[in-house]
Amino acid sequence: MRQNSPFIIIPWENDFLTALAGLVLEQTQGNPGNACIIMPHSRPGRYFSRTLLHMQTLPKPFVLPQMLTVNDLFRTLRAEMEGMPPEPLELLDRVGLLLDCVQQACPSGAGAETALPLPVQDANRFFPWGMRLASLLEDFHKQNLVPEDIAHMHGQVADFAADLLASLGRIHAAYTQRLDAGGWTTPGYDAFRVVRRLPQSGEQDHFACLRERRIFIAGFYGLTGVEEALFRHLWQHCGARIVLHTDARLAHDAAQEEGEAHWACREHARWATRWGARMETAQPAHPRQRSVIFHEGFDLHSQLDVLQRTLREQGTAEPSDVAEPIQSALSAKSGELPGLPELAEPAELELPPQPSQPTQTDGDAPQETQGTAVVLPDTGLLMPVLHHLPRRDVNISMGYPLGRSTLFRLLETVMRLQETARNGQYYWKELIRLLRHPYLKMLSLQGERPLGLMLHNMETAIRTGRRHTDPRTQHPDTDPHSAVPEADARALLHAVLDLTVTRWETLTTPADMADTLADLCSLLLAHGGDLWDRFPLDAESIFRLMRRVIPMLRECSLAHQPFPRDVLFTILRETIRLERVPFEADPLTGVQVLGMLETRLLRFDSLHILDATEDKLPGAPAHDPLLPDSLRAMLGLPDTRHREQVAAHNFHRLIHGANHVHIYYQAGVDRSGLFEEKKARSRFVEEMLWQEERARGALLKPGTPPLHAVTYPMPSPRHEDRPVLRSPAIAARLDEYLRRPLSPSALDTYLTCPVRFFHERLCGLSAIDQVNEGDDMAGIGELLHTVLETFFTPLTGRPVTFTEDDAERLKALFVRELYQSPIRDTLPYDSFIMLEEAGKIRLERFLKNQPATTVLALEQRMQAAVSVNGNTRFLAGRMDRVDSRDGNIIILDYKTGKVHRPHLAVWDDEDLWKRLRNWQGADDDTLERLAQAMPSVQLPAYLHVYSRTGMSGTSLPGIDQSGITQSGNVSSGIQTGSGDPVHDAGWVELRNEGKELFLLGTQMDDDTRETIIHTRIPQLMEFLFRHMEQAPVYRPIRGKHCQWCACANCCSV
Repeated sequence: MRQNSPFIIIPWENDFLTALAGLVLEQTQGNPGNACIIMPHSRPGRYFSRTLLHMQTLPKPFVLPQMLTVNDLFRTLRAEMEGMPPEPLELLDRVGLLLDCVQQACPSGAGAETALPLPVQDANRFFPWGMRLASLLEDFHKQNLVPEDIAHMHGQVADFAADLLASLGRIHAAYTQRLDAGGWTTPGYDAFRVVRRLPQSGEQDHFACLRERRIFIAGFYGLTGVEEALFRHLWQHCGARIVLHTDARLAHDAAQEEGEAHWACREHARWATRWGARMETAQPAHPRQRSVIFHEGFDLHSQLDVLQRTLREQGTAEPSDVAEPIQSALSAKSGELPGLPELAEPAELELPPQPSQPTQTDGDAPQETQGTAVVLPDTGLLMPVLHHLPRRDVNISMGYPLGRSTLFRLLETVMRLQETARNGQYYWKELIRLLRHPYLKMLSLQGERPLGLMLHNMETAIRTGRRHTDPRTQHPDTDPHSAVPEADARALLHAVLDLTVTRWETLTTPADMADTLADLCSLLLAHGGDLWDRFPLDAESIFRLMRRVIPMLRECSLAHQPFPRDVLFTILRETIRLERVPFEADPLTGVQVLGMLETRLLRFDSLHILDATEDKLPGAPAHDPLLPDSLRAMLGLPDTRHREQVAAHNFHRLIHGANHVHIYYQAGVDRSGLFEEKKARSRFVEEMLWQEERARGALLKPGTPPLHAVTYPMPSPRHEDRPVLRSPAIAARLDEYLRRPLSPSALDTYLTCPVRFFHERLCGLSAIDQVNEGDDMAGIGELLHTVLETFFTPLTGRPVTFTEDDAERLKALFVRELYQSPIRDTLPYDSFIMLEEAGKIRLERFLKNQPATTVLALEQRMQAAVSVNGNTRFLAGRMDRVDSRDGNIIILDYKTGKVHRPHLAVWDDEDLWKRLRNWQGADDDTLERLAQAMPSVQLPAYLHVYSRTGMSGTSLPGIDQSGITQSGNVSSGIQTGSGDPVHDAGWVELRNEGKELFLLGTQMDDDTRETIIHTRIPQLMEFLFRHMEQAPVYRPIRGKHCQWCACANCCSV
């Protein structure tokens, strides 16, 4: 009877591959070709080959050992057992097969005793559940389990999921039967079939591929069910040796019982206990004076900055040009893609050594795996990290998610266009994202890029248009200086819109989507110019899309199954999510970039673990609506706790083998976004800090070594006002501007902030004109002005008292105008409905608060002269309404916003009015004091204009003596020289009750009113014009208005 060999422990302080190489040579009498080494993944095999190459005691040449990953082993053994290897089944095919199995195992016809209450005939609803079901069955296969029906799950999972679980055993039986009948397989089913057909006792024990070889099962932790069954068979019947990289204290039985070994290695102890195996160490642990430094940053940028400085201090070069390492690292698989630059077979990410740097040769290379490693728990960190790596000796051995590529962002924008479309019109922001995508702007024709200006013109038109629009109705101007014929440029633009908009409207099957994607890729390749030479990551992305994703969509069993658009887009997103853009690199000394799983069995002298936060190490549990994590352990499936144990062993094994460890992480409250979020440090980091604190007997605070806080000198920001000096050029521009009549709103702008007046009125600066996404207050104001003008027009020139019938007529008029106005297409639907209801209520209240009156004029424009230092300037205003009440003129201005009514005490502030009269160009705070006392001069300006024009006996601009405007319309009853005195001006507060708020009020005596209208207000107008023309410096006035000022950034340095 064969004596089972003990488990061999290589202390995790030692280099595993070097020790394994010595063990292999010892067991094979110096002939490594007689060994078969089974490893968790493929990358250690490359390091192991290099380790053998540099062993001085191994004669050259020699035969390399057979090195297999566990997945390769199962695939090889099944092919040997069954003669003809089955065909791997892609995910979409598995979902299609499961749909057939569900329909077969769970008939929905009437009278079926085992019928599922599921819409199993509805592939649209089944697809997302089918993807989760395929993953669940794969988990059962990997654990060597045959699932049974799981009943009584209602209330714990969704009803659809509960019904699927209730027939899980029947579905599994039908699924495996169909796999066998069709000659199909999956990675998990390969392993399941091999384990189920392992030779029994007394049968031939050795597989042909393993016969006469020394078998080493190296570096595993946390076995799956099929791994445990196969490895135990090889250990018991084929003399396989189990080699572990773990805590050496596990070799002592007492240590296992007393728990002296590191807790992350307990799974190895349980493994040995299950098999009844002894443990012994292959060599003593190498003592290491390990230094661990923690860098606590406040975001990803801070971590990357410290990483860059640390790499520089270690002797590396300046930061890299990110395109250069990508260019040498990316590789395409076999075959050529028409129009795509040739991408070589897996190329190592090794930049040419600088002439001043010595090049290391094989003869003097170290035997241990050394150098520097940057470990990324999240693949999304790869691209930011590449910008901070040194320029030479950089290797990347992790794949970049295709779902994060620039190509996928284009596809995501195309899908979002359809998902947010409304009645054939497309949401303007998604359209702009499409038009601004770099792939489209970089398309070339006859050596030029003709779409750049055309797309820019389209963007400008879309920004100033409606919320939803059709880009195909746009006819942008072409570049007049381009040598490309206009017809060719427009044909290219038409092709782009056809492949990104039109054809996506009518997709019904995955095959249709595959054809559209293929044509889009062909367009990008044909007109990409040097795009794919300059950006190899993008070239590899389009290669993966054409060689992996498109064939999968076109050839799967669901290829011609009609799906609604949202399901099709889910299929595409899920298919792309599983793809990786490969970086292939041979193991070289220097900086190596790896994921946490890629570091298994490797050792590095200097280690940098980036973003070691709790959501990355060990990672947040994924939500599975089909089978929650809390139920997985009950069924024998690995759960979150198992995954955390594996992550802990990988982390601590890596740490124990390094001499210099730098751990970077963020600390703070949870937020969202890759660069902005602030997270909690990993529990593994907390443990290491706790051990350090226990050894010191004191708590560590950020800034106390080895806990370094990433800080930067942060002087308090100094915002100094940037005034505008009055130069001859500015004076000339202002004089030119003041030759035209000045509106009260322009005076308000100057009073609020002279610098804002300068930028907006003299320089023409304004906010970006684009589609309004929120409540369009300006549009609502224009609508109400139009409604009220239409309502009051037939009532002008005669006394009127308003009744309930008038209120109903006003509300009906408002609703009619609302539905005919442009804001119907721009306001969000909920805002539009609220405006309809609130508008009727507010207008009814407004009319209820209107006294008996005679409306004289509506939207009447008037102007008056203002004498300033011998010059005549004009002030012009358009008054919303002019009424006559009790023989007095009342000017009304409709306000949908907030009313800023000055206190009546301002008219009695003799000190203020004295300063206004005596101001002669001094650089003082007179204007600012006036702005604080009187936030708006609009109504005083109306009173000034009317008092000077309405009572002067002269013609009003645009109105002749008969009261007929130059356009032929009746002037609403205003007669010049009528003799009616202007009494007051007020705001109609439409946002609330519609009440009138008067500037002067009703309690003021006639003499004071006369003084204000004919003395104070003219002084006010004259001062404002004089201040514009004589102020030596225009200084900004700070206030709440700065929050929405378009020129706020121009006022300070």
